[in-house]
Amino acid sequence: AAARALARLGRGWSAGGVSEAHRKLAHLFHEGGLMVRGVAAANGIGNTPATSGATPEQEEEWLTRCDIEHEEGSTTATLLISMSSAGLDDLGILAWAFWFDARLEALVPKPATLRATEVDFSGNQIGDYGASVLAVVLEKHDLHCDVLRLNGNSMYDASLRDLVRYLTSSDQATVRELALGENAFSVRGVAWLLACVALHPAYPVWSEDLCRFEPLRLQLGGSFQPDAEDGGVQSEELVSVLQDLSTACHMNVLVGEENEEMSDKLFAMEKSNCAAHICDLTLPEGALLEDPVPHARPYFLEGPPEAGDVAEGDASKTRMSPCILFDDDSFVVVYKPGGWGCHGNAKEGGTLGKLNPLKLPSEEETNRIIQMMTNAGHNADAACIKAWLLLTLGKDKDADAIRDPEADHGLCHRLDLGTSGPMLVGKTLDSYEFAKQQIRDRDVVKDYLALVHGRFAKPRGTCREAIDKSPYEAERRVRIHESGQSAVTLYEVVAEYESVDASKDNYSLVHLRLITGRTHQIRVHMAHMGHPLVGDWKYIEKREVGLRDDQIIRRIFLHKFRVTFMDMDGLPVSISCPLRMDPQLWSCLGKLRLTGGMALHGCDAPGLRPPAPLRSPSPQRVAGGAAKPPLRSPSPKRARRM
Repeated sequence: AAARALARLGRGWSAGGVSEAHRKLAHLFHEGGLMVRGVAAANGIGNTPATSGATPEQEEEWLTRCDIEHEEGSTTATLLISMSSAGLDDLGILAWAFWFDARLEALVPKPATLRATEVDFSGNQIGDYGASVLAVVLEKHDLHCDVLRLNGNSMYDASLRDLVRYLTSSDQATVRELALGENAFSVRGVAWLLACVALHPAYPVWSEDLCRFEPLRLQLGGSFQPDAEDGGVQSEELVSVLQDLSTACHMNVLVGEENEEMSDKLFAMEKSNCAAHICDLTLPEGALLEDPVPHARPYFLEGPPEAGDVAEGDASKTRMSPCILFDDDSFVVVYKPGGWGCHGNAKEGGTLGKLNPLKLPSEEETNRIIQMMTNAGHNADAACIKAWLLLTLGKDKDADAIRDPEADHGLCHRLDLGTSGPMLVGKTLDSYEFAKQQIRDRDVVKDYLALVHGRFAKPRGTCREAIDKSPYEAERRVRIHESGQSAVTLYEVVAEYESVDASKDNYSLVHLRLITGRTHQIRVHMAHMGHPLVGDWKYIEKREVGLRDDQIIRRIFLHKFRVTFMDMDGLPVSISCPLRMDPQLWSCLGKLRLTGGMALHGCDAPGLRPPAPLRSPSPQRVAGGAAKPPLRSPSPKRARRM
């Protein structure tokens, strides 16, 4: 109630509801004893006067250090924040954030675009708590800055996780250059930052002045924790991490000062997978990093060898079988094909209801049950991913979460029945709770691919409409309504298609990054924007549109492409599932004509192309547009940890 009362007064209260940043900032202010009008009343405190926790002398100094330019009637405000060497510790930054938040509310009308040429907090004593406060207040006001300077503070890896939430909160880059030197980060913390900006719609950053994409510039000099043995982290360790990132996260990182050769590689393509540039790192002699490739290419790689395929026989009568993509002592990442359900429990019957976690069947009986579940003639309850987990992993004596119905048999999140992709599973109760907390903290990267109707006016954007789940029990669908929970979906157009029949229907293949994780979030957000998912009868309004969809695919076209999380040691793990892993989705795109988007060239995207005039078709291409041999995703035998 306190957070809602504050949010109604603040910038983020809109049709999109109360943002996560709003709630967290209200909680931080209240926790720190910084009361505001509305919050005090909501807590029955009466007319307690608001206080920022700062002295009049401090506020006077802050006025001279924080310049806000806004012309009356304008929807844009320009800021310059120069708080370097201001003597701010964690409580000091909390007081400043309260003052800054109130000042913005008073000076800049809502809604407005806030842009800062520089935000400089270098040379203070800001720790992890202060970094969290700063990141949240910047995210709440959707402040986009050219340069953010945080060097010379007392920040550890927890600070990076909070900063990453801010960096990845918008489809437009919130920061173009980030200075982090002279802090106490570890290599794994920097790896987490890089893994999260990999394939993000906002990175690399589009520069209007240069008319090209540029990577996020990072300055890390002197920012690492000293190693207990040798007194420092060598550049070789970070370079090794960058090499693993290029494999696991499909990203490229530039190092060193920019030169002509670097620019030629980077700008030879429309948008590359080079998301970051570590300006002050020098490659050791003999060390090599892979060259950048087109940003969209990873979506169309070949799947890993572990990936299952359609069972032998008629594909209409079989489902794909799940398979394990990653396995360690604490976590498993399982590929869930379309047609496998995540809901249900033992009390509701079905396959799961017939299994006793304390007395699992023999290997022969287990194989029979799994084979039965791949039979598409059985209903969705029969093909239950939780039953598959129990049968496959339940006999491991250490996998207590897999056998526990209260822990959802280890399933840390869910995918809709028709959605395919990687799922994170906790094998132990400790790892299950650890992963659930990451999800609650927005520390799990969730990337999806969807084929939607129509074409977008802009290549990337954000939907922030609140989602009301109240109709779900009765209608199995949700709605957009301001009474619902806040929800944020970032999207970027990957490819544009059209049908080959007389209707010439337009389609867009989009990459979606979920910031929140609400029920049917992608489906209802896309439908609200006028771009319902292909095959999604729940949200397609015109029956004739759904019937035409059935001609190219008889399921919803939604695929989870990537999940990235931290293991129990804080190391990032990233698992990707390219579209080739789902033959139905790949075949669907092969029936359409590829007409545009970043995947049109150099990505081996499926789709029909018109024959090139006066030229023989390439012998490497087939009718569906796929290249032979196909590009292969990085081998899963390589370490997925960075």
